[in-house]
Amino acid sequence: MGRMEAKSILIDATILIDHFRTRDRRMSAFRKVVRKCEVFMSVMTLYEVEFGAARAGRLSDLNDVLPFVKALPIDQRIAERAARLHADLIAAGKDIGVKDAFIGATRVVNSMPILTRNVRHFRRIPELRVISPSDLDERQGT
Repeated sequence: MGRMEAKSILIDATILIDHFRTRDRRMSAFRKVVRKCEVFMSVMTLYEVEFGAARAGRLSDLNDVLPFVKALPIDQRIAERAARLHADLIAAGKDIGVKDAFIGATRVVNSMPILTRNVRHFRRIPELRVISPSDLDERQGT
């Protein structure tokens, strides 16, 4: 479902975690997308990364990427959309959890695709355009 032609893109925690763990960060999906797009994340993604660092007892790496990413707040429209989206997914037996419902709703309300390693999970949201890191590699030549 890929093709990387978006001007703006929302990233999730999987992209940031992969970036932090990659030896050559210049080759990470995060670095590739920053070169091509305006990059956003939900404040819920910020929470997920900070929470993971806190649980591991270490400082977060977010300061390294925050100059390149705009955090989108959760407002009333996003909260309402997340509630409906989450209820619909639970009713369909396709629950993605509260945090990802908010991330998906942030994407839907702001009309941009999401870059994630968790493609199968986010594809449960019908109106969500999902891009995987391999989609970036396929478009590398252009």
